Amino acid sequence: MGQHHQAFIIARLIPHGSTTEKPYYRCIGAHHHSWCYGTLPLAATHRFLTLIKNEDNAEIIRDELRRAQYEYGRRWESPLMSKMPCPYTLLLLAQAWNMDLGSVEDAYATGVGLEYSTLDPDMGSFDEDSDDDMSIIDVTDPSNPAYCFVYEYGGEPIDMKGYIAKYYDMSDMQKLVESGEMEETIAVRAVKVVSALEGVRVLTSDALAEAWPDEYNVDNPSPETHSTESAELQKQKVPSLVDLTLSPAVDNALASSDIEQLEYLLMIPGKAELVKRYLMTKNPLPDSGTALLTNIITHEFESTSRVILDLSGYLYLSSDQVVYIVNALAETLPGHILSLKLSGNQNISTTTVVEVLKAFPQLLRLVLLNTSITNDQLLELVSTSPNLFFNLHDLVHPAFLYPIVSNDPRWLHRYAAPATLHPAYRHGLTFVSFDGRNNDITTDSVPFFNPEQLLKKLARPLSIMTQSEDPYFDHSYVGSGLGPILSLSAGTTVVDPSKTMKEGATDKSSLVSVDGGSDWYSRSVVSSPRAGSSDCFRGVGWIFILKFGTDIPSTRRYGFVKVDEDLLVREEKSEEDGKSLLLELVPGLYKIYDVKGFLKEIGKEGRPSPNEEVVAAFEQALGGPSFMELERFILISDEEFRELLSKF
Repeated sequence: MGQHHQAFIIARLIPHGSTTEKPYYRCIGAHHHSWCYGTLPLAATHRFLTLIKNEDNAEIIRDELRRAQYEYGRRWESPLMSKMPCPYTLLLLAQAWNMDLGSVEDAYATGVGLEYSTLDPDMGSFDEDSDDDMSIIDVTDPSNPAYCFVYEYGGEPIDMKGYIAKYYDMSDMQKLVESGEMEETIAVRAVKVVSALEGVRVLTSDALAEAWPDEYNVDNPSPETHSTESAELQKQKVPSLVDLTLSPAVDNALASSDIEQLEYLLMIPGKAELVKRYLMTKNPLPDSGTALLTNIITHEFESTSRVILDLSGYLYLSSDQVVYIVNALAETLPGHILSLKLSGNQNISTTTVVEVLKAFPQLLRLVLLNTSITNDQLLELVSTSPNLFFNLHDLVHPAFLYPIVSNDPRWLHRYAAPATLHPAYRHGLTFVSFDGRNNDITTDSVPFFNPEQLLKKLARPLSIMTQSEDPYFDHSYVGSGLGPILSLSAGTTVVDPSKTMKEGATDKSSLVSVDGGSDWYSRSVVSSPRAGSSDCFRGVGWIFILKFGTDIPSTRRYGFVKVDEDLLVREEKSEEDGKSLLLELVPGLYKIYDVKGFLKEIGKEGRPSPNEEVVAAFEQALGGPSFMELERFILISDEEFRELLSKF
């Protein structure tokens, strides 16, 4: 037994150049963990499975898999995969394997950063040094994933019970737990992680042989359905006889622009949903169809407490038609819609986004996967019209799902700007963390932020640090290279109540949770922050800084900083490669704010003010006056900020 452990993500992809459209299992991501054994792999697997089952995360994974179809050959066949073919899914895996912020008691942080832990997906499953076997997880259908553990080259897949039996006698562990004599012990943890994976599908040898045909042999492969979609999605695409009988009536109403003749039909339970599905197939959808769809949606929202408007199935709506629907709902249901999905639409533009955000200023989530809006177009809109996005919590688009750039502090020290940020980031924020004990520095940036959501996301790790009894957690949090990314990438989950629930029966606040709310493990992850840039020290956006000292337990400093001038004052050319070397950073015009000063300043920019309870919770997370000085976060001083700059 040892501590080295690898985790592999597999999914069924149709190979490049395929003429049969038959998908095969393929490794799409691999992660190395240097200290993972016993109950840890099971707990990490459960955290990852919980993340990918969140529908907000699942739809991004499905979009990554869609883009990967036909792009790569099978293992070792051209074209080979890049190191991160599915960066978002790999980010979720790294978060699950290296971080646990679900509670103060179970707080866990480890690792050395995503890039240093990422392995080549084209590698063999046992090519890397592995003392403690491996975990393999199938994400082809995120709503119904599968997993297994493998102990030896070409070995049989085993489930969580087979894995844990290598370490502990679970019958003895169960008896200890039932006796009530042991509280938070290894027995309790073992029973907990084993039970958490009950009911999850276990991968077969066939799947492993398909992903790594040179390592696993199967004499009698079991028949399996080769599909890249969930059974539910396939079922939705098959029209029933009832659907077909509706089409003549709907077509006649649309052709005559007399949709009132369908009122009797729409009153029959279930028929409105069938009409909506039929309208999805109309290309183009006539304006009368848009009016009909708007009427159906309006009735649904008026009779329920729904807050999510999903137009992603209506691929043929024009930009004008989307705007028509949105404006109609804004007039009849003001302030009602909190989440809008437009994924799959190839007819919309940034003009559509502008009109949507004007009509729905209360919108918290806007999902734009697989649309005609390019990365550059959306970033340009954020750059030129930042105020449009001040209320928005999450903007889900490939522009914000880029692979993460290196966070190596030596690399950051060597170059003036290892990652140059798009001008849109002038309106965003960079999370800077510094660990004086190991000289670990990370910078992670987002192009926009909502103040209330930001404070909630930052409060979680701060609260754990001020309450945790682990004196090393601060340093592990920074050293993992994932702590700030974890906070900035977290999103806001919006859920619909029961469709039968009457309007006003539910408090809308209960339908919205930031960073998972009370269930951190089920949080939505909405972006991959850009890492490794020093542009924040040139006045690009706001800075939130955490600085930890060299001692154990460490001194803790925090602050919101706004730089007004470029701090880079001197460069020279490298004799080796001619690139600019950063020789000196000196304090220019900048100002450090506590949280209330920060909120006052961004209020001048036109950003919304957070709820007072949220501000109070953030201040409490910093540690109140009752905390000893080493336990709480204190506002960073000018001298300490200058000292930090000297580390670059």
